[in-house]
Amino acid sequence: MGLEVIAIPRFERPLEATVRETRLLCEAPWVRSLGRLEFTVTTEGWKFPAPPMIAAPATPREPKPSRQLLDAPQLPDSHPPRVKSHIRARPTA
Repeated sequence: MGLEVIAIPRFERPLEATVRETRLLCEAPWVRSLGRLEFTVTTEGWKFPAPPMIAAPATPREPKPSRQLLDAPQLPDSHPPRVKSHIRARPTA
């Protein structure tokens, strides 16, 4: 078997470079404005009636035995209370 090489005539002619203009990011793209958009916020207030108060039947209570309160001894303060200075926060830059 022999090896045979066939030349295709289309590949035999030299290549020619062609140039055409292409828009890259050199120019700003065309943009159509929508005009002024209004973003409005609306709220609705709802008031619901309060549920009816269900009163529990009154039951008679037995009086509690009276307690005697004893006065606790006063302890002397070793340090007067400190007065803290007011710290005012400054806005960030």
